[in-house]
This record gives sequence, C-alpha cells and structure tokens, in this order.
Amino acid sequence: MITDEKERNIITDMEELCIMDKSERNIITDIEELNISERNIITDIEELNISERNIITDMEELNISERNIITDMKKQKCEGEDHVYRNRTFVPSVGMVPLTHALRRIRCPQL
Repeated sequence: MITDEKERNIITDMEELCIMDKSERNIITDIEELNISERNIITDIEELNISERNIITDMEELNISERNIITDMKKQKCEGEDHVYRNRTFVPSVGMVPLTHALRRIRCPQL
C-alpha cells in the first residue's frame, strides 16, 4: 500500500511537471512571438534606412540637377551676353548687327 501511495505521488509530481512544461511551452511561445515582433521591428528599421537612403539619393540627384541648372544659367549668361566684334554685336534673336543698331534696340525694344 505504501508503494501505491508513493507511485501515486510520483504520478502526481509527473503531472505537475507536465503542467509546468505547458506553462514553460507558453513562455517559449511568448519568447518566439517576441522574437518575431523584434524581427519585424528590425525589418521596419531596415526599411526606414532604405527609405532614408532613397531620400539621400533624391537629395543628391536634386543637388546634381541644381548644379546642372546653375551650369546652364552660367552658359546662358555667357551666350546671352552681347559679343562685340568690330563694332558689331551678336543679338541672340537676330544674329550679328551693327553695335549702334543693337544699342538702339536695347533702348527701344519695339524697333
């Protein structure tokens, strides 16, 4: 009879262990879920970094196009200036004209 009681106690202890295992399993599941959410956070951070890199790339492209615009403006300024050559000047819309005619045209654009 004593052995039967001891056996029952052992079985009860084993059942309690099984219950503990279950809660342990729940803890492990919770940790796995935490890991998944942690991975999601890391993924979100990586996506943020990628979009941040894209923004930086866009800014670099803007800077390049800004530099191109400035270069174009400098070119236009050079091309738009009247180039005097033997009392003649270059007017972009007309071509080479006598300097006096160009000056008159600047003063009176309707001519």
